[in-house]
Amino acid sequence: MRIGRLRIIEPPFFIHRHQLLSDENMMETYLTTLRNAQQHEAVSAMLDTLIRIAEASVEAGETERAADILALVVHYPLNKHNRARAENLFLDLKAEVCPRVILDAETRAQEITLDELVSEILNTTI
Repeated sequence: MRIGRLRIIEPPFFIHRHQLLSDENMMETYLTTLRNAQQHEAVSAMLDTLIRIAEASVEAGETERAADILALVVHYPLNKHNRARAENLFLDLKAEVCPRVILDAETRAQEITLDELVSEILNTTI
């Protein structure tokens, strides 16, 4: 993409919203994106991808996993759009799941780093 004389190159770890992903390939794409973002230390891309994984986890009925992810993500600086997505999804989860699940997720979020969560997700989903 060019803006005036500047050429902007998007890193390979971004998922474009216009890409259509089948259900089978969606999580694989998210994990690849997360792995690449972690390797490039791209915190913003990691957070965006974690929110996407949490959304997909909720849709798949994996609410504990989504709560674990969101409890940590909401404590990081996010742009307005991602902040709204993360907070709204976490509020919905709080209304739907057992309070103990939320409490455990929030406790765990205080004990784990973003990099540890990302590594855990990558290692348990391979």
